[in-house]
Amino acid sequence: MDGWITIIFSAAFLTAAGIAVKKTSDFLTAKINAVKSDVKVKEKELARIGLDAAESTVKTVTEAVVGKLEQIKAKDLRQMVKNGEADAGELKALAMEAYDEVIEAVQPEVLRTLAESIQDVGQYIRNRIESQLLLLKSIVNGQG
Repeated sequence: MDGWITIIFSAAFLTAAGIAVKKTSDFLTAKINAVKSDVKVKEKELARIGLDAAESTVKTVTEAVVGKLEQIKAKDLRQMVKNGEADAGELKALAMEAYDEVIEAVQPEVLRTLAESIQDVGQYIRNRIESQLLLLKSIVNGQG
């Protein structure tokens, strides 16, 4: 009879141990999944912060470059084109110069960060340049 009691207690103990292991495993799996989910949220937040910083950098650099070129070259060049003293292609070349200066001034890391979220970073920068130029023109013309 003592043998049967030992077998029954052993079986009960093993069953209880199995249940405890299963519950512990389920608990740990849930905790691991929660941590993974939290890490993904934080990675998305960091990516968004990085993108915001990259966009802000491009905006600041674009404002400086366009402002400088507008003061130094563009205003006079537009007047020369208007008077027939210069070719309109020179204005396009000046826009390319602005683009090159922005690309040169912005760190490669910023460009990589933009490329993770923006398909055509070059077009994005050209659009920023155009927007800044339009803003400056509207301010000069008293509309801004």
